[in-house]
Amino acid sequence: MSEIRYENNQDAARSERESLDETARRVAREYKTTEDFLESPVDEEAFAEFSDDLSSFCFLNRGKVEEIRSLSPAGSNPYDALAAGWRAAYEEHAAREYEGKIIFPIPVMRADGETPVEVSIRRSDFTPTAGGDLFPWFICYVNSYVRPQSEEIPPSKAIEKFAWLGSWDAFLDELAEVALEEKWSFDDDDVNGERKNTILKSYICTTFYRLSRENKIAISEDGELAAFNTGLVNKRYDDIYACFEPSDKGIAWQFSGFTTAGARGLGKQLVSKFNPLPQAATYFSRKEDMLFDLDKDLIVDYDHIIVDNIERLPLEFLEEEMRSNDDALEVIAEIKQGEPGDERAGLFEELSEIVEDDARVFRRTREGIEAAVRLACRRVRWNFKTAIPSYYPRGNSMSLLLPLSLTDEDHVDAALVVQLTPSGNYQGQTILTMRQAYKHARLICRPDSDWLTTAQQFEDDEEDDL
Repeated sequence: MSEIRYENNQDAARSERESLDETARRVAREYKTTEDFLESPVDEEAFAEFSDDLSSFCFLNRGKVEEIRSLSPAGSNPYDALAAGWRAAYEEHAAREYEGKIIFPIPVMRADGETPVEVSIRRSDFTPTAGGDLFPWFICYVNSYVRPQSEEIPPSKAIEKFAWLGSWDAFLDELAEVALEEKWSFDDDDVNGERKNTILKSYICTTFYRLSRENKIAISEDGELAAFNTGLVNKRYDDIYACFEPSDKGIAWQFSGFTTAGARGLGKQLVSKFNPLPQAATYFSRKEDMLFDLDKDLIVDYDHIIVDNIERLPLEFLEEEMRSNDDALEVIAEIKQGEPGDERAGLFEELSEIVEDDARVFRRTREGIEAAVRLACRRVRWNFKTAIPSYYPRGNSMSLLLPLSLTDEDHVDAALVVQLTPSGNYQGQTILTMRQAYKHARLICRPDSDWLTTAQQFEDDEEDDL
């Protein structure tokens, strides 16, 4: 193939745009085959309101453009990707509608390298630019979340689909008894007496899921034994294995016991059936999974944190930042008085709508979180172990947890989930409660941290589905 030479930079830029347009059209056509699109495509007549030039009617807010830049290959122009993505969506009518938002794909791939990033636009109150122009639409969300390969079986249920375990309480009690002593419940679990071994259950479910993704669930050639390495050790630091035998209970396997290699009974059977022995799950493939690089840019998805996960923010913090909105304060008061359940969830949804519609409240809340993020980075500079590695099973991906002190600089209220993007920037993906953060971190190892422990009292949140 002969080499193509460009006479000048304009020719090169034109060719790049044309290539981007071709990619965008392919992405748009493929997008029209997805379930999300087929469920709620934008009516073709609705496109009459728009033009093929996104910048002519939509405010391209800098924060969202920078999010796209952080997801793009180094040196690429996010404005070009936006323009090409919308132009293809407009021409192909490849956009969907969800809760008043128009959503379309752009030719920038998510971390899986296959799924296009989605951009959401919605009507505004005619956002003015620095030049005084007015736009009836603005970019409200950039979706870079990577779905797991299969949504059919949640990670927390994978082990139950594999084998009959008997009573969860008995299963977990047995594992806790043989494992090196560790606190497997949160303090408030113990006080309430309602939950037991909640951390251990999260750990073993997710460990099994990770092992299944790595093809490390061992099954003997004769089909008489299945086993996996729990990643835990006994008091002599010997690996603990979970063993299973064929089941007659309508599921392939049933739990037969925990053992160490060579121990009487199951341990000897394990050694006789497997060579090598079942391997432990692995999480780290690069040093970047363990260390937070302060020289890299951190772009935080504040819309997702504040609007979509407002229930994970401390009520005291929300009350302070939303003091200018009487409706918000009234809802917060109701939340404080209510009990966990559907009503509480509904109140948080109402609060989310209030903060989304009140630009001043949203800005104050964002500024409060930004201050906490800056403090977290200073803590990392002082002690690199402040950033804690964690595993997110839904995305089968590694991330780092940063402490967020939202109500008091001496008290950590939540954790920011930070992932390294292909461009080399960090993306602040979401926020976790302290309970969720500990569960995610414990999958890797027992946290050795001054801010993430079981000794804290946590807000009673719903069980994390991992």
